[in-house]
Amino acid sequence: MKQKKRLIRMQWIVIVSIILLIAIAAGLYLFGIKSTGKFSFFADTGLVASMRLDPSSGEYNIGDEINVQVKVDTGGASTNVASAVLTFDSNILEVVSITKGDMYPIEATQKIEAGKVTYDVMNDGTTPVTGVGTMATVKFRAKANANPATVTISYQPGSTDFNYSAVYEQGTSANVLGVTENGNYSIGATAPVTDLKANGSDGPIEIDSGASANLTWSSTNATRCQADWTSDTSTENSSGVSTGSLTESKQFSIMCFNDAGQGNADSVVVNIKSLPPVPEMKVNTKINGTNDTVTITEGSTAKLTWTTENVTSCTASGNWSGSQSLQGNTTLSDLSVGTKYYILTCSDGSGASKSDQSKLVVKAKAKPTPTVTATPTQTATPTQTATSTPTPTPTSTKTVAQNTPTPTPSNTATIIVPPFEPSIDIPSSEPTGLIAGKEVQPWVQWVFYAIIPLVLTLSVLLFYILRKRKELSEWSDDKDLPNFPI
Repeated sequence: MKQKKRLIRMQWIVIVSIILLIAIAAGLYLFGIKSTGKFSFFADTGLVASMRLDPSSGEYNIGDEINVQVKVDTGGASTNVASAVLTFDSNILEVVSITKGDMYPIEATQKIEAGKVTYDVMNDGTTPVTGVGTMATVKFRAKANANPATVTISYQPGSTDFNYSAVYEQGTSANVLGVTENGNYSIGATAPVTDLKANGSDGPIEIDSGASANLTWSSTNATRCQADWTSDTSTENSSGVSTGSLTESKQFSIMCFNDAGQGNADSVVVNIKSLPPVPEMKVNTKINGTNDTVTITEGSTAKLTWTTENVTSCTASGNWSGSQSLQGNTTLSDLSVGTKYYILTCSDGSGASKSDQSKLVVKAKAKPTPTVTATPTQTATPTQTATSTPTPTPTSTKTVAQNTPTPTPSNTATIIVPPFEPSIDIPSSEPTGLIAGKEVQPWVQWVFYAIIPLVLTLSVLLFYILRKRKELSEWSDDKDLPNFPI
């Protein structure tokens, strides 16, 4: 049983091995026949020539020219003719020219078609060509984007059809070309370049607040431009577009595009100049050299002075008026009793202003004290008259007129009073008393010494009676009531 299983396993191993060998052989065969790579084999001669494009790759922009050399390696064979048939996409590439290389001396055929080039070279008819060299240089121009843009060497091993590339061995006319290497190129549009300027400068620039800048731009390899600050999509504008009035710094950008959609942007910064600090306005008024309130007596004069800084004009108001100089002084006279305000408001010309004021209080003159002159005189009148004229003093003054008959001569006192009539307050003649050392009216003494003590005494007595009644109510009916005095 074990031997049978081992035999079956061995059979499967052999079958799988045979399948793998067949697959490898078929792959090598197909690769050598179909591939445009570098591997090939020929059972007949074993001679292998190669043809390749140099460069075989690269990156180019639309409009660029691509010089492609067609290189031949005879692989040791003696050759007399080489033929290159190249195909490509005519929408992406176009042939500009074909130049013979230095490997074969004679150009036999040059044919340029849409998407195809056929080029043949040969020896001088006698000397075979061997080794490695350039049979031709084909100049292409890139027309459109492509990745890749392929240039293919049309090739079929052993074929002598003129539609395929070949390297012919001298004497046998056998096509010994066995390896080809195509070209694959990346073609993109030429990237655009954008240049934006403000007031002719790449920036940053500075302008005054409220001013504007002029923006100009140019570009290369572009078909349109775009910016959010203008509707102009042209690829250049040398006259410029105004930014409008600016009060703060701002960055302006523009982007230009080519047909392939590639874009390139440029920016410029416009800054607002920093304004110098505004000088502080100063206004200072004084009366008699001080900023404090000044008090004078009616009939006196005062001196008003003022100084200013960083102002252009001043105007007075309050108790004076009119346009005033930026600094000066004046004498204040003929002032009536009352409070006076002298206000000075000054402006710097920009609309800003500042004020200062001084205060003057004018008081009335003090009333003069009357002068009393007593002149004794003797009269023979039978009456004696004493006349007293009140004076502005805080004591009581009465005017008394008394006639007393007498048979004897009397003395008469005459009081001369200055010609003014002072206001005299006649205090009450009611008697006054003292409480805590202060003089008060009699009714105040009565309240303090009589009414208040009586009210306090009655309040204490009433409290005592109410308390005793409460205690009596707390005794029950069957108990003897104590004998409380009420």
